[in-house]
Amino acid sequence: TGSSGINAEYGRYDKKKDEEENDDGDKECVDVVMKNTVLHGGAGEIEQKRNVDSLATCVKKCRKTNHCSAVTFIPNKELCLLKAGDSFVVNTKCKEARDGAESQILKCKEGSGDEKEDKNEEKKKKKDKKKETPSKCLLKNTMLHGGDIVNISKVKSIKKCLKFCKKTENCVGVSYVPSEKLCLLKNQDATIDTNCEAAKSGSQSQFLKCKKKDEEENDDGDKECVDVVMKNTVLHGGAGEIEQKRNVDSLATCVKKCRKTNHCSAVTFIPNKELCLLKAGDSFVINTNCKTARDGAESQI
Repeated sequence: TGSSGINAEYGRYDKKKDEEENDDGDKECVDVVMKNTVLHGGAGEIEQKRNVDSLATCVKKCRKTNHCSAVTFIPNKELCLLKAGDSFVVNTKCKEARDGAESQILKCKEGSGDEKEDKNEEKKKKKDKKKETPSKCLLKNTMLHGGDIVNISKVKSIKKCLKFCKKTENCVGVSYVPSEKLCLLKNQDATIDTNCEAAKSGSQSQFLKCKKKDEEENDDGDKECVDVVMKNTVLHGGAGEIEQKRNVDSLATCVKKCRKTNHCSAVTFIPNKELCLLKAGDSFVINTNCKTARDGAESQI
């Protein structure tokens, strides 16, 4: 983990027996598949298989191995890592993950039903749900300032705007002005602004990579994960400051407010002002020498 540094992004997955039974008694389940991800932890690594050509082949080897419950497949090395256990640390920022490693957690037993059919049905449900509900990644009344690539007129919706972004080199997000049907494509230099006139007039923004809320909840409702926590530290940079929350009593409360805010990925908490600063982005500058840091500010990514 040391090589990942401050930009490391971790989460924890806890495997649960959450398959629902059909009327005919068969199990319906969907394996957890993750792109650009390496799994650590669990009960340890059982074995490494070499000369493996795909994630699917890696999974087949896992199914034939006692106690294997998850895999990480590294394509450029044709390497399949067989894992045991039911609680894994997810790493999306290490070199192997960035180079295309894939991981899969096996919730479904082989022969428990037609997996392909189940997955297709799950995809259909997700697609239907997307049509019914607005994206959780959407930032309402928000503009992205700076980082301009190109402006496109006569765009019918932010969804269409995002499609242009996906096809444009270096585009990481968009701002959309509904009243003008104007689509603005942005690069990584863009910062969030909720106070400008365009934002107040109903503009919308969205990043291509939205923070995923896939950590399993504990019984008390808190998220179980491994975060980077820093004492006597203030964070600068990233994609900018989303919001300031006042009358906040602790770093833990500040983090909870971040988890409930779209695109919030880090916080700085200033105890003597009871002030919580919500931050966006995944690359931050650490300041330990400013007065606020020396006075006890705490930060968490």
